[in-house]
Amino acid sequence: MPVTSINPTGTTISAGAAVEYVAVVATGNWSATPNVAWILATSGTPGSGNGVLELSIDSNPGETRVGTVAIGSLT
Repeated sequence: MPVTSINPTGTTISAGAAVEYVAVVATGNWSATPNVAWILATSGTPGSGNGVLELSIDSNPGETRVGTVAIGSLT
C-alpha cells in the first residue's frame, strides 16, 4: 500500500473517550486497521490518495493501555 507518511505518528490520550485525526499522505489506495477493539476507524478508510482518518477511542476505566493502527504499511 503506497502510504508515504502519517501525522501524527503517535499520541497520548486521557482516560476519557476521544476522537483523533490522522493525516495520511498516499499515492494510491490504503486502509486502516486498529489492533484493538477499543479503537475504531470511524471515517476516512478505505482511502485513495491523501486523506484524513478519524479514529474513535473508547474511554479507559482501568490500567494504562497501548493500541496501534496500521495505515497502509505504516503504524
